[in-house]
Amino acid sequence: MREAQTRAILRDRSSFDRAIATARREMDYALSFESLDEAPVWLRSVNHSEVAHHEARGLSDFEEFDRAIALLDKAISEQVHERNATMSRASSAFYRLRSGDLGGAVEEARPVLRALHSLSSARTLRELRPIREAAEQRPAAAGWCDEFDTLERKAVIL
Repeated sequence: MREAQTRAILRDRSSFDRAIATARREMDYALSFESLDEAPVWLRSVNHSEVAHHEARGLSDFEEFDRAIALLDKAISEQVHERNATMSRASSAFYRLRSGDLGGAVEEARPVLRALHSLSSARTLRELRPIREAAEQRPAAAGWCDEFDTLERKAVIL
C-alpha cells in the first residue's frame, strides 16, 4: 500500500494501479490461506476497507475525486472499527472540498465531529482543517466551525 501511495504522489498511474491490485491480491490470499492468529499484531487490523482507503487517497492524487469518494463510501459501510470509519469519512469530506463541493464537505464532516467527541484523533482533525478554513466565511457553517474549534482546543490540551 505504501508503494501505491508513492506511485500516486509521483503521478505514475500504471504503477499505482499495479500496486493496488497487488495489495488486494495479497489481502485476498492472506484471508483465504493464513490464520489471523499467526499474523503479526500490527497486520491484524488491515482489511479491505483499509486498502480501499489507500486507493482512494491515491485516486485523489490523480484528482479522481468522485471515484475516491465512492470507494470511501463503500469502505465506510463495511468498516467494523469506528476510528477507521471516522478517518475514512474525514478523508471523504476533504476530497469533496478538493473537488469544489464545500457544502458537501461540511455535511460529510458533521458526523466526524460528533464521533470526535468520544474518539481522540489529532490526525482526523488535521484532515478536516482545510474544510474549517474554507468554511470560515460561510454563515451556514458557523456552528460546524465552532464545534471544530472546540475539539481542536481540546486536542491541544490533551
